[in-house]
Amino acid sequence: MRALAPGRQQQTLDFIKFVLGCAMMISTAQIRAARGLLKWTQVTLAHRAAVSTVTLNMIENETVRPRETTLGAIRRALEAGGVEFLNEDGTGVGVRFTSAFSSD
Repeated sequence: MRALAPGRQQQTLDFIKFVLGCAMMISTAQIRAARGLLKWTQVTLAHRAAVSTVTLNMIENETVRPRETTLGAIRRALEAGGVEFLNEDGTGVGVRFTSAFSSD
């Protein structure tokens, strides 16, 4: 097996982190909580995620099972707004502002 150049190694690691991050499913509660942290309406999030407001409403109310691509778009929009999704690590799932957006 051939070793990768240092720059290529970092690109590979970044790609793996991206794939693993996308693999983590977010819950409807996390979507609502993240939207609340950002003080975004459903209309705002729907626009930023390029999904319809009706679709977002049905996802948040759990009346439809969302596609992974739709959840990915919602997640990326919320993360771009400054929210970090927390997975189960012994303390439970949740959301918080990223360190770049903290009030410290």
